[in-house]
Amino acid sequence: MGNRRVVHRLLIASLVALGAAACLCEHGLIAQSATPVDTRHEIVVSKNVMVTMRDSVRLATDIYRPAVNGLPAPGKLPVILERTPYNKDGIESWARYFVPRGYVAVGQDVRGYAPAFCAQRRAGVSDPASRPRH
Repeated sequence: MGNRRVVHRLLIASLVALGAAACLCEHGLIAQSATPVDTRHEIVVSKNVMVTMRDSVRLATDIYRPAVNGLPAPGKLPVILERTPYNKDGIESWARYFVPRGYVAVGQDVRGYAPAFCAQRRAGVSDPASRPRH
């Protein structure tokens, strides 16, 4: 009996949220998706883009973008960002789902993840986290 109540409450909450979102969209308070749901895009991938943080640490980043005729799709697009200590290459599976539907997928290794950290060491960049603070 308790499970039915939980499911019933979740269903009601979902319907209320859906109704509120529809109302907000209708009044222009929430932007509707610029990309129609049935539009499918190609995928352009930029691997191991080194993104510099404020403290000069560079993090390896993979960027999966929607594309039209082999070129990145123009305009502002929603972005899904995953920062992980477990190898950014794992985002490819879910990026293959979201990118054709108009999302940009970004996977980034966090500080200290071996490939990014080793590349910095080879380049002579020290880890700012190991520097003494004043």
